[in-house]
Amino acid sequence: MIKRAAATSLPWFLVALVRWLDSADHDGMPLIEVGARDEPAHVATSVLVLLAVLGPDRMARHRTAVATACASSVLIDVDHLPLYVDFPVDIRVDKGRPFTHSLSTAAALGLLAAGVRFRRRELAAASAGVGLHFVRDIATGPGLPLWWPWEQRGRRVPYAYYSRFLLVLAAVGSVRMHRWAHQAAGQATRSAKATTSST
Repeated sequence: MIKRAAATSLPWFLVALVRWLDSADHDGMPLIEVGARDEPAHVATSVLVLLAVLGPDRMARHRTAVATACASSVLIDVDHLPLYVDFPVDIRVDKGRPFTHSLSTAAALGLLAAGVRFRRRELAAASAGVGLHFVRDIATGPGLPLWWPWEQRGRRVPYAYYSRFLLVLAAVGSVRMHRWAHQAAGQATRSAKATTSST
């Protein structure tokens, strides 16, 4: 019962974590601290999406793909590094995020996954991870150059939409976690009975 309650509450804990990470005023905050708050929020958002879409059972069966997607949802931010050094080319779009923060990057990884056999699953998971990153970025900071190179401006939705979307994801994920924990408990009970009856 305790394990089931803990599993059911996990999505809500992730929502609370994102809320806490976003509660601080980023104006004047050191860059390292901004990243230390933003990247865990990206991981939490990614897990919430994956729990709602895939469910815990499929996530457990495809751990490598899930880990790759979550890692990619953070590693895409490496493209910010040229913004903080004396890079000769301005890679920003509309004075916002780099052009690689666009659907073109996710599409390129997806096409690469479809076109090669080597590491195909990892490439597909990386493509999904970039998309997961955008779930949060579309509502934070300057938004996203989603349609680059066809559109040279950032797209943004209100943070409130993102916040409400997390609540929806948590509700769906909580139900799926409850069912998964219930099934796991049932299987454990049946295994215990089978072991007892065989002795």
